Amino acid sequence: MAIKQGSIFTPDKKKKLIDEIQRELLSVGDAIKEKGVKSNAGIKLNTIKLDLQKNLNILYDKKGVITPQETDDILDLINSSKRSRLESEYYLGLKKSSLYLVSFIAIAFGVYFYTKKRG
Repeated sequence: MAIKQGSIFTPDKKKKLIDEIQRELLSVGDAIKEKGVKSNAGIKLNTIKLDLQKNLNILYDKKGVITPQETDDILDLINSSKRSRLESEYYLGLKKSSLYLVSFIAIAFGVYFYTKKRG
């Protein structure tokens, strides 16, 4: 079940929000491993991971009710994390497809000049 904006969580129900953050932390960790820590996308994802971890620690330490503003802040952070991961995957796919296109064109020119020289 998706968490809605503006939700209020009692201390016994904050586990839903914690689970959502932990899922996103795992996804961000996997994306960092895939992209590499030193790449631009990896650095951006690493800062998001640190923010998520900070918010997770705040939730663990919080004893009272989680307000709608806190829930909205956390959900906004999770959404920006998902957006960053998707953007980095899109640009990685774009780079790969560009590389394949350039390779195909180079091979086509090589075959063309080879057959022209032979014939």
